[in-house]
Amino acid sequence: MSIADIIQIDAYRLCPTNAGVGSIQRLKAIQRHVLFRVATGYFVIAWLLIQVGDVLFENFGAPDWVFRSLVGMLVAGFPVALVLAWLVDAQRRRSRAAAGQEMRRLGAGLQSLAALVLLSMSVGLGFLGWRAVQSVPEVSVVTRGPSIAVLPFSDMSAAGDQRYFAHGLSEEILNLLAGVPELKVSGRTSSFSFEGKDASIPEIGAALDVAHVLEGSVRKSGDQVRVTAQLISTADGFHIWSENFDRKLTDIFAIQDDIASAIASTLQVQLVDGGASRADATSTSSIDAYELFLRARPMIQDRALAGIERASELLDQALELDPDFAPAMAQSALADLMLANTSITPGSTPLAQAVAAAEPKLERAKELSPGLADPYAVEGLMHLLRNATEPAEGALSMALDRNASHTDALNWQAINLRRAARIREELQARQRLAQIDPFYLSNAFNLAIVHILHGDQIAARDAAAQMAEDFPGSPWADVVEIEVEFRFGEIAAAHRIAQAALETGNTAVTSSLGSILMALGEPERAVELTGSPFSMALIAQGRSDEAVALAQEQAAAAPNDRTTAQALLRVLGLAGQHETLLTYFDNRWGSLEAFHEFFRHGDNSAEIIPVAVAQRVKGRDEALEQTLRAWSGWLDHLRDEGFGLPYYHFIAASHAALAGDDARAISQLRTAIDTGYLIAELPKEPQFFSLRDDPAFQGLLEYNRERINAERAELDLSPLDEQRTDHEGRP
Repeated sequence: MSIADIIQIDAYRLCPTNAGVGSIQRLKAIQRHVLFRVATGYFVIAWLLIQVGDVLFENFGAPDWVFRSLVGMLVAGFPVALVLAWLVDAQRRRSRAAAGQEMRRLGAGLQSLAALVLLSMSVGLGFLGWRAVQSVPEVSVVTRGPSIAVLPFSDMSAAGDQRYFAHGLSEEILNLLAGVPELKVSGRTSSFSFEGKDASIPEIGAALDVAHVLEGSVRKSGDQVRVTAQLISTADGFHIWSENFDRKLTDIFAIQDDIASAIASTLQVQLVDGGASRADATSTSSIDAYELFLRARPMIQDRALAGIERASELLDQALELDPDFAPAMAQSALADLMLANTSITPGSTPLAQAVAAAEPKLERAKELSPGLADPYAVEGLMHLLRNATEPAEGALSMALDRNASHTDALNWQAINLRRAARIREELQARQRLAQIDPFYLSNAFNLAIVHILHGDQIAARDAAAQMAEDFPGSPWADVVEIEVEFRFGEIAAAHRIAQAALETGNTAVTSSLGSILMALGEPERAVELTGSPFSMALIAQGRSDEAVALAQEQAAAAPNDRTTAQALLRVLGLAGQHETLLTYFDNRWGSLEAFHEFFRHGDNSAEIIPVAVAQRVKGRDEALEQTLRAWSGWLDHLRDEGFGLPYYHFIAASHAALAGDDARAISQLRTAIDTGYLIAELPKEPQFFSLRDDPAFQGLLEYNRERINAERAELDLSPLDEQRTDHEGRP
């Protein structure tokens, strides 16, 4: 028997059999009137609850499902309230057989019943909402300003061979949006890192700290292309805007403009230069040139030598098809510079030759497209490679004026700050870049290095751990971990990590392991590892003439490279060729001002140590006094900038020893060793020869040796013998 049947039977039971049909009809009319009042009351109270819930749940940051559940329960509760009204009315009529005023009181009671049902439901929902608010992660209640991440568009072409084209389209839209000052645009590296990952839109929003994402697809057939784009809120996954664009391939730049303009309009921000004119300035009439450009760009971004060489060839082909294609010209110049032989680029081309090839391309790209950020950013890198700090800063600032989210420009700007020993500013710059592009590998790496320079071992370890989590399997994550352990004296741990990471083939890992072996007093193994001798290993083996010849050859091949110049100074000093060193100094720089302009605290001012030693040995007392005075100012600047790594204290000890302040030299050297600067060749450092008869200094030499032997023991290496502490090579 159904509920409707029960209600009908009860209605008949309430009436005497002799009441007649009229009485039954009057009773039904009264019941319909009661139910009408119940329904009306239910709707009024439900409407009020919905309005209140909409405001309260939003303000308290409750998830959307709470409000939707409230509405759903209110809808579901409506028939329940009506059924209860029928049943209660029937039951009361059986017991009272009331009419008139009694019926009105019954109707009021039924309204109260409906209200009670609603109240119970709302209290339950309120409790659920409160529990939901308590469990919501903090990020879900953060109100984000205008911000967006452009995800890589999917390739929906039949052949599945247009992935690079789809990615290129996404990146061009990203670049257009990045020109909007009031819009935060997540960097390409981070946005594209979610490709192929099972991450929800809210998860992506939380990871990148953006309020919206743009996703889409590209379907290419012949000379036709269909682009689908969707703008989605990261708060709830709601699709704010979606549209299809069917165009010929020759209109691809117009599609980019249309999508960017639609997004800007939706987010109520204004595109720079009106969007279309911006695209026109960077477009090409050759779709083939554009495809070559799109294929080349990610190869350069990967920073692998073979890929850069191939990218250079593709860009040459693109420029043959369209000699006035400004973005391709800027990328071609970047490839030229990346192929240079410097300490931060992987190529072998002499820097002067690379600059000669890149510079005219950059000037032409700026002329063709004044609003394009790339040529200014690449120009900044060019000045960096030439050690021109101020011109680099100017060019990079102009790039960022055009695209405030240009990750390469931001990264190179931070490197330039380090070149000027402004590491407090570099730390701030890298933290800002991490907000724009949290999965940008180069910035994550350098952020850990900055913490090392500050001497903050805890922060450096945390950064290394975060990098390992964000970039699993990356050899650069291994390099960071190696550096953190090595620079703070955990040499055995650094050795184990480096040894395990050798199979990655990363030359930085090999270089780090070579430095570790040198610190342990294993120069022969260091040479065996690298496969070719290097100057410091040759010096450690007593092969001074070979070391000097090799260092001179390397410095001549890269005259503007600070690393090779410093290596030559150090090798000449350790080899005892002080007159040759001073001649090199005079011919190469001629003054302390020019010397400092070239190095810019490149190695915490350690580059000046062999110069000061040579001046002391050769009796150039006046020059030594000037050097020590200038050097003292440099050390003060480094200290004020927050340099605090163990190596800094070793350099400060070197200055004190050469200045005749033995007590300060001993104190600083102890601090260096205590905090982790360990070096097997310490007895051979000529700046400390004046302390050789000081018992405190001899005690530090023994302390240094004991600590190194403890690290060697962890690696099952025999202890360094006593002969290692002899003062070889005294001036």
